[in-house]
This record gives sequence, structure tokens and C-alpha cells, in this order.
Amino acid sequence: MQARNLLAAIAFATCAAVPARGVCPGDCRGDGAVAVDELVSLVNIALGALPETSCEAGDRDGDGAVDVTELVRAVQAALEGCPPPASILSAFFGLDDALPSIVERICPGGAGTDGMPVVFSDEINQDTLDADDFVVITAGGVEKVPRCVTHLPAGEENEDRTVLLIGDLGDAVEDPPASVVVSGRLFGETAGNLQGLETDRVTPLAAGPFLVHAEVVEAGEQELGRPGNGGGCPLEGTLQVVKVTWAGGVVATSGEELGDAERMRYRVTFEDGSQIVPFALADLNDNDNNHDLCLDDARRPVRIGMGEDTVIDPNGDPNPHMFVLLPPQ
Repeated sequence: MQARNLLAAIAFATCAAVPARGVCPGDCRGDGAVAVDELVSLVNIALGALPETSCEAGDRDGDGAVDVTELVRAVQAALEGCPPPASILSAFFGLDDALPSIVERICPGGAGTDGMPVVFSDEINQDTLDADDFVVITAGGVEKVPRCVTHLPAGEENEDRTVLLIGDLGDAVEDPPASVVVSGRLFGETAGNLQGLETDRVTPLAAGPFLVHAEVVEAGEQELGRPGNGGGCPLEGTLQVVKVTWAGGVVATSGEELGDAERMRYRVTFEDGSQIVPFALADLNDNDNNHDLCLDDARRPVRIGMGEDTVIDPNGDPNPHMFVLLPPQ
């Protein structure tokens, strides 16, 4: 009876589940597919008849168990195929020996050290985040472990794809950081264990900021009309919200928060090639690397662009002309 109820819950939830975006859930053998016998193994793990170690690909959040949500993701992978693996979208050497004193609140001893935002394709399970999860390797081959890591200042629920590395991460002139490796058991919200992910494309200090990700915010997460710093899009007129993520924090070239002049430099492109500008910007004044574009058009956007020299990073470098594609529906 217990097994029947569990399988019924899986079948019901699968109808509305969101496809996983990372490493294949339930792929016990690691062959890029999920077979029926692997699903049976996952059910047995959930029921306690098998140890979790018999299929670690089923435990997506690293809590040592397999629950209904994780079984749903495995069933979807079996029916629809495995999603593309998770990746590091960007690693941005934003500040060299220049983090402000306010960082002491979250990282004692971090003031005056380096800052490197790392953006992932998947949102990160913050309960698994630890400084020992990362190694930064410099151009000279020196391995650096961050003093601290944090998801702040990107602290909202749907902004967990950015991790800020703090500490001695290299020297911009003599031995800059060249690569970032996930060395520990860091877990994505849908991708599972990210250990082993790496990028050898660390953006150097002198480069300008750039867009790395954009997605339509689900209706239940839009928080329309929410006041205060990091507030939401207006209740009146907003038909959809697109959240854009920069490689690091940005402000207007004046040093102030983005306003109407910067809003007019965003371009939202639809499937038919037509373009609009957002009628408002939101999620401002919170010092993170995310903005909400408030759209009064319900058509599906496919690309977000920004004109050059519109924003600057903490080092004062301006952005190039750029665009980022939204993931397919």
C-alpha cells in the first residue's frame, strides 16, 4: 500500500512538474538516460529498502534521501530525456583588493580583499554552500580557496544562481584568476550535485559587465507591487516580468541606480522580431546583479539586449553592446 501511494503521488505530480535543467535526475548508471529499473531503485530508496548511496543521482538536494519531488524529476527524465547538464555561466573578477568594509558583516576579514561573482545555470541550494566548495586557480597555477562564499547581496528566492566568492583570489596584474572549480558537494536546486563543474573563462578585472541570463518569472513569484528596496513591478500594467542577471553588480554610469535613461536602453525582442522597451524596471536599490523588466506585452520574449556604455561595474568599467537569449519554453 505504501509503494502504491507513493507511485500515485508521482503520477499525479508529474503532470505539472517543471523539467529539470541540470545533470540527469535518476540516472543511476551515469549513461545519460533513465531506465525503468533505475526508477524502481529510486522508489526502493524512498521506501527505505535500499540505501541512498545505491543511486546518488536520485538525491537532488543532497539531504541523503529521495522524496516524491525527486522521483517526479526522475520520471520526467525517463519520459522526456535528460536535460542538458548544469554549467557555470560566468565568473567575474569584479574587485581586486577593494571589497568595501560593509562586507565584514557577512565575511569577517573580507574587507580589502577580492570579490568574484559566479553565476550558475541552475539556482543553488544555499544549505549546501560552503567556502570549501570552490577552488580558484590563477594563471600561474596557484590554487586559492575563498575566505567566504555567500549568495548575498542577491538574496531573493529566485536569485540563488549567483554566488559571491570573497578572499585572496589572485592579483589582477601579476597573477590573475584564470579558472574556477566546484571542488565540494555543492547542490543545485534541480541539477543535483555540481561537484566537478569548472570554467576556464574568468572575466578579467578590466572587462566591462555583461548580461549572462534572462528568464520569464513565473506568475506566483512576481511579487507585483511589493514596495521597498528590491521591490516588484507595478500592479497596474504588468503583463509579465523578465528577470535579467548580470555577471556582477551594476549601476548607471553616473554611479546612481538605474532610471528611465537606462530602462530605455534595454531591448526586449519577441519571436516575430519586433522589439519593445520595458515600461518599468524593478528589483532595484538592493546592490545585487539582478533586474526585473516589467513588460506590458504578453507575447513570449526570446532575447534581451542592452546598449553599450549604459551601466558600469564596481570597478567603473562600462558594458559592451550585448544580448542574451531566453531559454526555450
